[in-house]
Amino acid sequence: MKQIILFIGATMIAASPVNAEVRGGDTYVGVYAGISSTTPHYEELISTGMDRNPSMNGAVAGIFIGHDIKSKGMLAGVETDFGLLNSHAPNDPADANWYTAYKAKWNAHLRGRLGVAIGKSTKLYVAGGIAALRMVVDDTDPDWGMVTQTHLGWSLGGGIEHKIGPAFIIRADYIHDDFATRTGNITYQGVPYYGFRTGPTSDTMRVGIGYRF
Repeated sequence: MKQIILFIGATMIAASPVNAEVRGGDTYVGVYAGISSTTPHYEELISTGMDRNPSMNGAVAGIFIGHDIKSKGMLAGVETDFGLLNSHAPNDPADANWYTAYKAKWNAHLRGRLGVAIGKSTKLYVAGGIAALRMVVDDTDPDWGMVTQTHLGWSLGGGIEHKIGPAFIIRADYIHDDFATRTGNITYQGVPYYGFRTGPTSDTMRVGIGYRF
């Protein structure tokens, strides 16, 4: 999927006119909903055989805002979004690491967009930039703690957007996020006891509706 998006993006850049005349732009806002899957890539720093990487699957919903400029069938712009996640993976009694649970709480993106028109009202686009994810690692055993961290990383995706009437748009897109590794310490009765690291990745499918000013 990532290779396909990169190929489409390269094709759009190659096809864009070098000295194209810019013809104004639009600011837009909207809401979205979809499904997201996050994997924590969890490793304990001392104990061996305690790595765990379940999928945290769940719903996501949020808002987006952006601005585009247009140039002879091409589209370029910047967009930011923020979404609440309902993604979690409970502890697994059948696993060697039976005590660790995970939860993804929210994510956010700041991305550039590059697109091409396919007809008067429809555009294909690729988007990439930076991403943030708020995630919880929880030792569910009594008297043991949890760690909540914000991960930063890169984002790459693409989608299709269609204009309805003079101002409204509908869209569908896919986003892949890859976050930097962070370390943390789980406490026992308030005292740091063992360390871990996580480097999560996420894949999200969303649909949205927006309004262009």
